[in-house]
Amino acid sequence: MARWYWRCRAGMAAESWTLLLGIWHNDEFIGCQDIEAKNFASLKTVSTGSWLKKGAQGLGLGKEMRAAALSYAFDYLNAEVATFEAAIWNKESLGVSASLGYEPNGIYRDQWGTDVVQVQRVRLTSGSFTRPDWKLKVEGHEATAQFLGL
Repeated sequence: MARWYWRCRAGMAAESWTLLLGIWHNDEFIGCQDIEAKNFASLKTVSTGSWLKKGAQGLGLGKEMRAAALSYAFDYLNAEVATFEAAIWNKESLGVSASLGYEPNGIYRDQWGTDVVQVQRVRLTSGSFTRPDWKLKVEGHEATAQFLGL
Protein backbone atom coordinates (compact mmCIF):
# COMPACT_ATOMS: atom_id res chain seq x y z
CA MET A 1 0.00 0.00 0.00
CA ALA A 2 2.84 2.39 0.82
CA ARG A 3 4.39 1.81 -2.62
CA TRP A 4 1.10 2.73 -4.28
CA TYR A 5 0.83 5.95 -2.23
CA TRP A 6 4.40 6.98 -3.04
CA ARG A 7 3.86 6.19 -6.74
CA CYS A 8 0.72 8.37 -6.73
CA ARG A 9 2.52 11.23 -5.04
CA ALA A 10 5.56 11.02 -7.31
CA GLY A 11 3.41 10.85 -10.45
CA MET A 12 1.23 13.89 -9.79
CA ALA A 13 0.90 15.97 -12.96
CA ALA A 14 -1.89 17.92 -14.63
CA GLU A 15 -2.48 15.14 -17.16
CA SER A 16 -2.50 12.25 -14.66
CA TRP A 17 -3.20 12.62 -10.96
CA THR A 18 -4.52 10.95 -7.83
CA LEU A 19 -5.75 12.99 -4.86
CA LEU A 20 -5.11 10.93 -1.73
CA LEU A 21 -7.48 11.78 1.10
CA GLY A 22 -7.38 10.58 4.70
CA ILE A 23 -10.68 9.99 6.49
CA TRP A 24 -11.17 10.67 10.20
CA HIS A 25 -14.26 10.10 12.33
CA ASN A 26 -14.43 11.24 15.97
CA ASP A 27 -10.70 12.13 15.80
CA GLU A 28 -9.79 8.59 14.71
CA PHE A 29 -8.26 7.67 11.35
CA ILE A 30 -10.70 5.22 9.72
CA GLY A 31 -9.72 5.02 6.08
CA CYS A 32 -8.61 6.47 2.78
CA GLN A 33 -10.47 7.87 -0.20
CA ASP A 34 -8.94 8.79 -3.51
CA ILE A 35 -9.97 10.60 -6.67
CA GLU A 36 -7.98 9.80 -9.80
CA ALA A 37 -8.00 11.14 -13.36
CA LYS A 38 -6.10 10.93 -16.60
CA ASN A 39 -6.49 13.64 -19.25
CA PHE A 40 -9.04 15.33 -17.01
CA ALA A 41 -8.96 18.65 -18.86
CA SER A 42 -10.56 17.03 -21.90
CA LEU A 43 -12.34 13.93 -20.51
CA LYS A 44 -13.80 15.48 -17.31
CA THR A 45 -13.87 11.95 -15.85
CA VAL A 46 -12.65 10.77 -12.46
CA SER A 47 -12.51 7.41 -10.77
CA THR A 48 -12.66 6.82 -7.05
CA GLY A 49 -11.27 4.22 -4.73
CA SER A 50 -11.33 3.71 -1.00
CA TRP A 51 -10.34 1.62 1.96
CA LEU A 52 -12.21 1.60 5.25
CA LYS A 53 -10.97 -0.21 8.34
CA LYS A 54 -13.09 -3.11 9.60
CA GLY A 55 -14.36 -1.37 12.73
CA ALA A 56 -15.76 1.50 10.65
CA GLN A 57 -17.56 -0.67 8.10
CA GLY A 58 -21.33 -1.04 8.16
CA LEU A 59 -21.92 2.37 9.76
CA GLY A 60 -22.64 4.33 6.57
CA LEU A 61 -19.24 6.02 6.65
CA GLY A 62 -18.10 4.49 3.35
CA LYS A 63 -21.09 6.05 1.63
CA GLU A 64 -20.41 9.41 3.28
CA MET A 65 -16.75 9.47 2.26
CA ARG A 66 -17.54 8.52 -1.35
CA ALA A 67 -20.33 11.15 -1.43
CA ALA A 68 -17.81 13.74 -0.22
CA ALA A 69 -15.31 12.74 -2.93
CA LEU A 70 -18.03 12.89 -5.60
CA SER A 71 -19.28 16.26 -4.34
CA TYR A 72 -15.73 17.59 -4.62
CA ALA A 73 -15.26 16.11 -8.09
CA PHE A 74 -18.55 17.41 -9.48
CA ASP A 75 -18.84 20.74 -7.64
CA TYR A 76 -15.21 21.89 -7.40
CA LEU A 77 -13.34 20.07 -10.17
CA ASN A 78 -16.32 20.26 -12.58
CA ALA A 79 -16.16 16.57 -13.45
CA GLU A 80 -18.94 15.30 -15.69
CA VAL A 81 -18.51 11.55 -15.07
CA ALA A 82 -17.26 9.39 -12.19
CA THR A 83 -16.43 5.70 -12.40
CA PHE A 84 -15.85 3.01 -9.81
CA GLU A 85 -15.29 -0.73 -9.84
CA ALA A 86 -15.46 -3.55 -7.32
CA ALA A 87 -15.35 -7.32 -7.31
CA ILE A 88 -18.86 -8.65 -7.89
CA TRP A 89 -18.75 -10.41 -4.51
CA ASN A 90 -18.31 -7.00 -2.79
CA LYS A 91 -22.03 -6.34 -2.40
CA GLU A 92 -21.52 -3.63 0.24
CA SER A 93 -19.33 -1.48 -2.00
CA LEU A 94 -21.57 -2.00 -5.01
CA GLY A 95 -24.55 -1.16 -2.77
CA VAL A 96 -22.92 2.17 -1.89
CA SER A 97 -22.50 2.78 -5.61
CA ALA A 98 -26.16 2.03 -6.36
CA SER A 99 -27.35 4.24 -3.50
CA LEU A 100 -25.38 7.18 -4.93
CA GLY A 101 -26.87 6.76 -8.40
CA TYR A 102 -24.19 4.80 -10.27
CA GLU A 103 -25.32 2.53 -13.10
CA PRO A 104 -23.67 -0.76 -14.20
CA ASN A 105 -21.07 -0.29 -16.92
CA GLY A 106 -19.75 -3.77 -17.73
CA ILE A 107 -17.99 -6.69 -16.10
CA TYR A 108 -14.46 -7.87 -16.76
CA ARG A 109 -12.13 -10.53 -15.40
CA ASP A 110 -8.97 -9.60 -13.54
CA GLN A 111 -6.34 -11.30 -11.42
CA TRP A 112 -5.96 -10.02 -7.86
CA GLY A 113 -2.98 -11.80 -6.36
CA THR A 114 -3.55 -15.46 -7.20
CA ASP A 115 -7.33 -15.12 -7.51
CA VAL A 116 -9.24 -14.48 -10.73
CA VAL A 117 -12.23 -12.25 -10.01
CA GLN A 118 -15.19 -10.80 -11.88
CA VAL A 119 -15.10 -7.00 -11.54
CA GLN A 120 -18.19 -4.82 -11.94
CA ARG A 121 -17.65 -1.37 -13.42
CA VAL A 122 -20.15 1.38 -12.60
CA ARG A 123 -20.60 4.90 -13.98
CA LEU A 124 -22.16 8.06 -12.58
CA THR A 125 -22.87 11.46 -14.14
CA SER A 126 -23.17 14.66 -12.17
CA GLY A 127 -26.87 14.82 -13.11
CA SER A 128 -27.64 11.34 -11.75
CA PHE A 129 -25.64 11.76 -8.51
CA THR A 130 -27.89 11.17 -5.49
CA ARG A 131 -26.53 13.93 -3.32
CA PRO A 132 -26.19 13.69 0.47
CA ASP A 133 -28.35 15.85 2.71
CA TRP A 134 -25.29 17.90 3.73
CA LYS A 135 -23.12 20.42 1.85
CA LEU A 136 -19.41 19.77 1.41
CA LYS A 137 -17.10 22.40 2.88
CA VAL A 138 -13.69 22.65 1.17
CA GLU A 139 -10.63 24.65 2.16
CA GLY A 140 -7.55 25.05 -0.03
CA HIS A 141 -9.14 24.11 -3.34
CA GLU A 142 -7.57 27.02 -5.22
CA ALA A 143 -4.03 25.67 -4.79
CA THR A 144 -5.12 22.20 -5.91
CA ALA A 145 -6.92 23.57 -8.94
CA GLN A 146 -3.89 25.65 -9.90
CA PHE A 147 -1.53 22.67 -9.54
CA LEU A 148 -3.82 20.52 -11.69
CA GLY A 149 -4.15 23.26 -14.32
CA LEU A 150 -7.91 23.57 -13.89
